Amino acid sequence: MGTLTPYPSIQSLNFSIMKRSHSLTRSELFLAYDRTLIQRAKEMRKNPTPAEKKLWDDYLSTFPHRILRQRPIDHFIVDFFCAALRLVIEVDGEIHDSEQSQARDDLRSKILHSYGLQVVRVTNAEVMGDFGRACERIRAIAEEIPLTPLGRGDRKGREGIGGEKEGIKKAKETISPPTPSHVPPSQGG
Repeated sequence: MGTLTPYPSIQSLNFSIMKRSHSLTRSELFLAYDRTLIQRAKEMRKNPTPAEKKLWDDYLSTFPHRILRQRPIDHFIVDFFCAALRLVIEVDGEIHDSEQSQARDDLRSKILHSYGLQVVRVTNAEVMGDFGRACERIRAIAEEIPLTPLGRGDRKGREGIGGEKEGIKKAKETISPPTPSHVPPSQGG
């Protein structure tokens, strides 16, 4: 009996690229996604990994732009997605350390880039051991990304952040990572 892998093989991902236009739900306002992943995404939102829960509870839930958790995009479920910034945030566990998993992650990132998305990856160890650094990496990348036309406004949808230089400056100031009182001491440097 063969072993089961938690991710599709590279060959199946390449095949999925070829048949992508036939099996994805498309919309003018949303990215294409596989409808069969909706239920699994809901389950994953209810049962996050400890690192995903920490990143959400202590940082992304108060991010100045709306962040969606466990969002289907294409044939994948991304950990976090910010439409205003077209930013995908992935929290990678130890399973992502193998060469085969890294090859799958690279292909996955290429597909997400084809949609005009920026992908930032942080590890479970980084989130759990050096939380401030993980948040700083996300913040630094988010500051560099221009807002999309539909992404104007703050997380409540109000105008004012992103339209003018002053609004952009204000948004960048609010993207800062948690204060040191929320950041656990670094474990091992």
